[in-house]
Amino acid sequence: MQFTRLRETGDYRKFDGIFMKIGHNEEVFIPKGALTYGITANDSRRRERSRIGHKEIRNDEDVVALVGKRVFVSRVIRGENIFGSGKCAYRMHRLSGNERRDAGVIREAMCAAKIEMLERVLQYPESPDYLSCSKGLIDYESRIRRVIEIIRGYPEFLVPQE
Repeated sequence: MQFTRLRETGDYRKFDGIFMKIGHNEEVFIPKGALTYGITANDSRRRERSRIGHKEIRNDEDVVALVGKRVFVSRVIRGENIFGSGKCAYRMHRLSGNERRDAGVIREAMCAAKIEMLERVLQYPESPDYLSCSKGLIDYESRIRRVIEIIRGYPEFLVPQE
């Protein structure tokens, strides 16, 4: 994604959201609240916030700082806002424009996101987003743990040899 510009309102809020391009598609608009407000995750029922790297997006200044930035979204966490409407929190990683460096950032982020998702399946198998069954009903844990260990080795295998 590339954040392109803010939508000015001309009132006390100054802006109400941000435009972005996903790949080569047309610009789309995201209300700033979709980035600054937390959600309650469907699986854990805990609060989650959108992040860039490890930094949470919490306020207008954080949204303004996105303009002109390119990011890779490694993870979308589904949940709901305080009104019960379906919303998402995003895990984003800044891209520099250096193809080699960005490829490394994307590889590492993809692996970390997949491991996080699989660990959440192990923690919350009863979630309708995952297995919809109680812990221990079927033997899924050993297979998932094996896959996690395989994924942990991916970044090393994928680094191009010089």
